[in-house]
Amino acid sequence: MLVVTRFVLEPTSVLDPTGEGLDPTGEGLGPASGGLGPASGQPGEQFLFLAQAEAAMRVLAARPGHVRGRLAQSMDEPNHWCLITEWESVGAYRRALSAMDVKLYATPLLAQAVYEPSAYETLAEITGDGELVTGSSDRHGARINP
Repeated sequence: MLVVTRFVLEPTSVLDPTGEGLDPTGEGLGPASGGLGPASGQPGEQFLFLAQAEAAMRVLAARPGHVRGRLAQSMDEPNHWCLITEWESVGAYRRALSAMDVKLYATPLLAQAVYEPSAYETLAEITGDGELVTGSSDRHGARINP
């Protein structure tokens, strides 16, 4: 089963206000590169936050075991964001966090997260056709029975 991480972000500041150094891939960030663009809030600050989020997502996606990642903005509180990632295993997620590029580009963003648990092991999911898929945890012995 997948490991899902969920970081609720309340951006208060953006490191690297010039925008230099926020592009770990060299591909460019922001709307011109087909990346994230301004949404709401102060346009300059918002763009810098989104560039920082995009850089974090890129370095996390490059790590072994990464399945997918999403950045979502709250519909009720425009200054609340959620970075959701999925990983093949707890080990893959933890190894990803120890990588130098993740420490440089993702950790500053994740440091803005609301203090709450952020990593979850998926024990049950339902597919589009209604099939319930369950699993057990090798960490706590928990099991969801269909």
